[in-house]
Amino acid sequence: MTQNEHPIEDLRVRRTRKSLQDAFIELTIQNGFDAVTVADITQRAMVNRATFYRHFQDKYDLLEKYMEDLYLLLDLPDAVTSEAPDSPPAGLIDMMEHLQAMPISTASC
Repeated sequence: MTQNEHPIEDLRVRRTRKSLQDAFIELTIQNGFDAVTVADITQRAMVNRATFYRHFQDKYDLLEKYMEDLYLLLDLPDAVTSEAPDSPPAGLIDMMEHLQAMPISTASC
């Protein structure tokens, strides 16, 4: 599925989803995935918990949808569906190898 095949979303919906994803990533980096709660995410994103649940089932669903968006953005559609459930998708391995090869910038830290 290409980006053009996505249904057109309301700008407010896109902004809310991005805010939730950004809050989730920031908190995951800061505290670790296991420590992050939906309450933490909604507080950081400044949205109501009900709003979170309109978009995602739980933090695992948020992570899955975020990764799907990344795969599509990076044109790695094979990463979304894996043939072998016990092994990481080939697209994910490609993406991680690409990120590992990138130079680390200390200016953004």
